[in-house]
Amino acid sequence: MKWKKITFFYYANLMVTGLVSIGAIVITFFDMIMAYYGRLAFAYNKAGNVFGVRHNWAQTGYDVWLDKYSFMQQLFGGGTFYRTLILEDKSKSIEIDPLDLLLSNGMVGVSVIYGLWLFFIFKFMKKGYDSGDRYYGIAIFSLTFMIAASFTSGHIIYSSLIGFYLAIIVAHSLVRQNTDSVKP
Repeated sequence: MKWKKITFFYYANLMVTGLVSIGAIVITFFDMIMAYYGRLAFAYNKAGNVFGVRHNWAQTGYDVWLDKYSFMQQLFGGGTFYRTLILEDKSKSIEIDPLDLLLSNGMVGVSVIYGLWLFFIFKFMKKGYDSGDRYYGIAIFSLTFMIAASFTSGHIIYSSLIGFYLAIIVAHSLVRQNTDSVKP
C-alpha cells in the first residue's frame, strides 16, 4: 500500500511540475507565439491558405505540367520555360524542390536526383545494420530529413549552402565504409 501511495504522489508531482513548466514556457514565449500566429493569419488572408503564395504557385505549376507540357517535356523537363508560364518574376522558382525539378528536369531528373539520395540512405542503412556503427544512423537521419524538408521548401536538394555539409556526411560515411572493410 505504501508503494502505491509513493507512486501516486510521484506521478502527481511530475504532472504538476510539467504543467507549470509548460505554462512558464508559454508565458515566456507568448510574444513569439502571437507573432507566429499573426504571420499565419496574414498568409491566410493574403493567399487563402497558411502556406502563402507557394501553394498557389505549386498548383499552377502542376497544372502547367499536366496541360501544357508535351510527353517529352514531362519526361525530360522544359528547362526554365515553366517560369514564363507561371510566375510574374521570371527569375524565381516555385520553391518546392520536387516540383521545381519536375518542371525543369522532368520525371527522369526527379528520379536521378532523388534516386541518388535514396541510394545513399539505403546503402548507409545496410552498412549501419551490418557494422552496428551509430554514425550511419546520424547520416541516415540527416539525409532523410533533407529529403522530407525538400517537399515543403525550396533550395534544399540542390543548394550550394547545404551541399557542403551533405558532402561531408556522405564522404565521411564512405570513408568509414572503406576503412571498415580493410582489416589489419
